[in-house]
Amino acid sequence: MTLVEELPRRLPRHGGTGRMGRNGSKVRSRIREQIISPLGLLCVIFLAGCATTATVTPTVRAPAGLPRPDRVLVNDFEVANADSDLSEDLVPPVARGTGGAARTEEEMRAGRAAAKVLTDSLLNELRSRGIEAQRASAAAPPELNTLSIRGRFLWRDKDAGTMRARIWYYQGTGVNSRLVAQVDADIPSESKSGAKVGNSAYTAAQEADARRMARELAERVARYYREQGWIKS
Repeated sequence: MTLVEELPRRLPRHGGTGRMGRNGSKVRSRIREQIISPLGLLCVIFLAGCATTATVTPTVRAPAGLPRPDRVLVNDFEVANADSDLSEDLVPPVARGTGGAARTEEEMRAGRAAAKVLTDSLLNELRSRGIEAQRASAAAPPELNTLSIRGRFLWRDKDAGTMRARIWYYQGTGVNSRLVAQVDADIPSESKSGAKVGNSAYTAAQEADARRMARELAERVARYYREQGWIKS
């Protein structure tokens, strides 16, 4: 029995045949409408929100007190060919899929297209928040305080309806480059159910997922910048 179904049973009941009488059921009905309707609406809104919201989970948290980056370099996101391509330092064994099947060329093409949209969108989202961001492949090499973002799509067979990526944030250059943060991003998606890989519906959904992921990632970076006082809210 769900919470909404159980609520009427928890409503106060009046014993005897006093004034409530035959009108008691009508009163309880009005109470149920006042209590259940908003709750039911809240449940619908909550569940709908969960279906479209990205989940960004820090696995290495950025420490306070980092020097302000002179700029942010966004590297083109990579795409794994199969679970077996992912070493354990990227994905623990319990988080992997079957690991046996390599992606088809069509899947890889779709993945690379989504990765490009994610890279482009992340650049635009960072810039729109007042953060100087450049594409790494077209920019000067990183310097001591430069923040570099790298990411990779993580294919997981058992999560066919989820776009998932791992993102690394490095600061510095050469031997002085160090990992300062790492996050896992998950986007519940309909792009892999009811749409064939490579068709227009699948492509549109993948690109929409990538843009949503970019917004979440950019907002995480902007939040850190605001906390450090580097940009205004």
